Amino acid sequence: MHTVEWRAGTQSCHLQRWSDFRRELAESIRILHQIDGLFIVIACRKKHRFVQFASESGGVVIGEAVGNHYLEEAEQLTPSTSRQLAQVGWRSPGKSDELGSGNYWYQWRLPAPIKEIVSLAVRTLREVFGTASPAELEIRRDCFGANSLARSAKKGYWIPPSEDPSLRLRSGRVVHSTVSSRQYQVGERLGAGGFGAVYRVVQLAGPEPLPLELCLKVAVVPEAWHREAYFGELLAGVAQVIQVHESFAWIRRGKNARPLYCLITEFAEGGDLTH
Repeated sequence: MHTVEWRAGTQSCHLQRWSDFRRELAESIRILHQIDGLFIVIACRKKHRFVQFASESGGVVIGEAVGNHYLEEAEQLTPSTSRQLAQVGWRSPGKSDELGSGNYWYQWRLPAPIKEIVSLAVRTLREVFGTASPAELEIRRDCFGANSLARSAKKGYWIPPSEDPSLRLRSGRVVHSTVSSRQYQVGERLGAGGFGAVYRVVQLAGPEPLPLELCLKVAVVPEAWHREAYFGELLAGVAQVIQVHESFAWIRRGKNARPLYCLITEFAEGGDLTH
């Protein structure tokens, strides 16, 4: 019998049959059910849709299916899809949402019904999100507290910052700082990590033109942004440190838009921080 090893990280699913996927997911949920603080995210690679499950103290298992809170305007769930999510068993976000994350949700207590959880996940992925095969899925296993992720369903930390759809900025988009009145045009995406995502930008307008080669670092939660903005100001002018030119919060237009926390820094060539 195949045994799932709980290894933190993201992997493509190579299974072709839903029956095999059900068995593998059941093993993951069984491990998650036995150890507090684990989570698993099952995402569709072709479109921004996911379901996720996490364990809390006392054997509680929390499940979520993506809601419009995490989706760009062009990717919003249709009313029909929202109805389907409710029909298969998810509770709608809103006043009844105990988690406050903005996603569709459900919560199970001991003993956690593994078959029921797996069935809900598969029905959501197949029937609601239209996933033809498990091979179209990507699976992330991890634990809260790892990779600087604090345990907080309310802040949407189920998925790492680098994978949050809110951080996908199209090339050519203009980001405006109300602090300095500068405007920046988004270019290529350079990468993503625990902070969020990083883009090349050029300054379009505003006082005191900055150097031509600039980066925009953008995050969905403010804690790391506050820290980096503080140290950027503290270390301004130090030659060995990448300079932070300004920090500001930016709210895009849109019904479900959330603030994005921005840093404008100098662009440094030579590879990534890991290397």
